[in-house]
Amino acid sequence: MKKSGYVLLVFLLVLIPFVAGCENKKLEEENAALKTQVESLNKDKQSLQTSLGSLKSENQGLTSDRENLKKEVDDLKKQVADLQSKTAKKPAKKKK
Repeated sequence: MKKSGYVLLVFLLVLIPFVAGCENKKLEEENAALKTQVESLNKDKQSLQTSLGSLKSENQGLTSDRENLKKEVDDLKKQVADLQSKTAKKPAKKKK
């Protein structure tokens, strides 16, 4: 029994580093893959932040244009109302 115990102990001592080495390689490969993903995601994030900045400035320009157009529409509505009130005040000329 002692002999089989020693054989088992030696077998485990040889097997444990081998298994640990395989796990370590797997972890290193996974770590490298994750680092690559992080780098890719950081590049995407940077690109998206740049796009966001340009979209924000474009949005500000469009908002300004919209406000100017609203003012123009209001002015035109006032002009139409003034013209309608002027034409309503003038008596219609009678034809002979």
